[in-house]
Amino acid sequence: SKKTVFYQTYQSENNLFKAEAIYEGNVYGSGVGKSKHEAEENAANDALNKLIMSKP
Repeated sequence: SKKTVFYQTYQSENNLFKAEAIYEGNVYGSGVGKSKHEAEENAANDALNKLIMSKP
């Protein structure tokens, strides 16, 4: 079956949004933005960068 990443997004202080990129129950990245979409994009980029950096 196909596995997908999902985002847990919530509003933080100063009218910003925070998102976490979650895959199989683990948080792989987080991001902040002025909108939910921007926060989710930043979380995805953070997760991707961490995965690339963790490759041997």
